[in-house]
Amino acid sequence: MDVHKALNRMQEELALENVDGAKVYLVAEEDRELIIAFMSGVNRTFPLKFEHPGLGTTATRTAGKLVIQNDIGETEAHVLVVNVRELGASVTYTDIHLQRLLFFQSLFEGTGISWEDTVSRDAGEKFEDKLYHLSVGCFRAKDREELKSLLVFLGSRIVFLIDWNRARKSLRNFMRNADCIKVLRWAAENEYGHRPFLILGGEQLIFGALELASRAPLPYGEQLYRIIGRERTIMYFQWVLQRASKGLLAGEPLLLIQDEIRAELQRYFHSAEQDLMEICSEHASLIVENA
Repeated sequence: MDVHKALNRMQEELALENVDGAKVYLVAEEDRELIIAFMSGVNRTFPLKFEHPGLGTTATRTAGKLVIQNDIGETEAHVLVVNVRELGASVTYTDIHLQRLLFFQSLFEGTGISWEDTVSRDAGEKFEDKLYHLSVGCFRAKDREELKSLLVFLGSRIVFLIDWNRARKSLRNFMRNADCIKVLRWAAENEYGHRPFLILGGEQLIFGALELASRAPLPYGEQLYRIIGRERTIMYFQWVLQRASKGLLAGEPLLLIQDEIRAELQRYFHSAEQDLMEICSEHASLIVENA
């Protein structure tokens, strides 16, 4: 990883030009439209990273192929390299978090990318996890336009890897792990992302909202989905990630967005209580009828 980062710095110094944000050198003329396609995807979702470092891109041609590399973020062993040769493209992705790697792969369902088996390797003592995981995805386009479309889509997905594991752990305080991943995937597919939610306070914001919404103290460790149900919890957090993203991108005050998130949770609690009262009412009616 030290060598990799040193080479990245050297590549940036060697770059002769900037193509839509990518530092480029020694590329063929036909490579430019592919770099522009990739960068159009990166730039489309770039604002969703906010102040977080990352998404720097370099591109060059070597051994008869175009090589595009994105630094993603600051996580160790977190690398994405795209090799393009004629109408074929391969994506090499490494990550210390296996669940994030599988999440990244899931974003490309239906695109025609086929992923090879994931390989896990010893990462050494200095890494947070003692293993890192590597996977390669391959794609064969029928024409140049399909290749460019894939590169646009690929570039637009990278931002959703930044702080992904932190967001998953934050959401896991309130719902099952599978539901956390479902919410994060929904946010990525709709290009809302999860960084705005973390900026607004993440789990601490929701804990504060729970204290206001619940009329009685909640049992220690009680998860939200056990109180208002799994589907309502998923719907609530989808709304939260959408509202946080739209609000911060529009430059709205943080306190306003946070207040709306707290008020919305109260509405969900009220709705759950209404459902419970309907069940009790139905039960009471059946008892009277039987009597």
